[in-house]
Amino acid sequence: MKIIKKIYSMIFEILSTENDKEYPIILYPDVKNTDPIGTVLFSYLKDPLTWSDNSRGFLGHGNKRMIKAIAGIFLGMGYQVEAINYYDKSFIPMKHYDVVFDIFENLGRWSESMDTSTKKILHMTGSDPVYQNTAELRRVSAVNARKKGHYSPKRMISDPYGTYHSLDIADTCILIGSEHTLRTYPKKYWHKMKLITVTGSIIADKSKKIRSHIPTQRDFLWFFGGGAVHKGLDLVLEVFARHPEYQLHVIGNVAREKDFVDLYRKELFESQNIHYHGYMYVSSKEFKSLINSIFCFIAPSCSESISSAVVTCLQLGLFPIISYDTGVVLPTGCGLYIEELSVENVEKQVQTVMRMNDKDILKQIKLIQKDAIERYSQDRFTEQMKQYLNEILHS
Repeated sequence: MKIIKKIYSMIFEILSTENDKEYPIILYPDVKNTDPIGTVLFSYLKDPLTWSDNSRGFLGHGNKRMIKAIAGIFLGMGYQVEAINYYDKSFIPMKHYDVVFDIFENLGRWSESMDTSTKKILHMTGSDPVYQNTAELRRVSAVNARKKGHYSPKRMISDPYGTYHSLDIADTCILIGSEHTLRTYPKKYWHKMKLITVTGSIIADKSKKIRSHIPTQRDFLWFFGGGAVHKGLDLVLEVFARHPEYQLHVIGNVAREKDFVDLYRKELFESQNIHYHGYMYVSSKEFKSLINSIFCFIAPSCSESISSAVVTCLQLGLFPIISYDTGVVLPTGCGLYIEELSVENVEKQVQTVMRMNDKDILKQIKLIQKDAIERYSQDRFTEQMKQYLNEILHS
């Protein structure tokens, strides 16, 4: 009974909706007995702002912690924060806001509701939307041609030109990404874009244990969220179908994509060397146990900002085979990049790492892991965001 009550409590906390009595959610600055210096309209996700610091909601995607950190910076500066969900298309600002902080295209949608004194900050969490859509369509076309199937795109941006409109009117854009991510956008926007890092799982971020050995069995991992073809699972499955001598573990909600399962049912569920686990929390005992047998992960994504899944794997001490579009910058001479997304190129890098000796792999992993723990930490994200917001709001 206690377990059932705990589950209901978690569901209630994580799945709250816009039907709350107070919407937008209003948060007040930390300074007591002092009026706020202004009001921020915060268009991202509202629920994480209501969670306690030890909520299980923060065990999932790292963006929940980043959301709370950004709002915390505004509050620390003395602003009142009014938070809505970015996907709430019914919300229209009906009063003056000193700052509007938005992801995606609400800035453009609200352009007639904001006066010239409002500081308009766009926070982009992906590659250029036209670039992303083109990349996914290319990958979907390729898999349908190879498998003679009817897989449909899963990660398309519905209104890419709405995002451009937001970029046009934004005073500044804070982009999660690398120089590669920046170059996916039209050059005319580069001058107003500031690059910022990302964080991985809270478990990986807090873990400072550097990997000390390579497991004897040398298993591989594919670990992502939605969009199996976007994230290159089709390529990985086809490689391991060719190589029954290699073991692959697949973690993610792949079974939700019926059209993908229809194409890859045999590889996912009938192959002796491919093991489908579904979704797993990084904090779970099952995930931690599984990682002990894995030495390398494969991430052939066609478009990201900086992939938090990749960052999590790096911080856990796994050897990377990744695409440039993951947005992750590896230390020089460490890890393997996939030059172009194809079955043959993924296979080439899998065979390359299998020819490497444990000593060389471990040496690279230690350098990569230490770099990832420092480069992609929650503290670094918060520090960078605080610096940018101070520059923007005091310019």
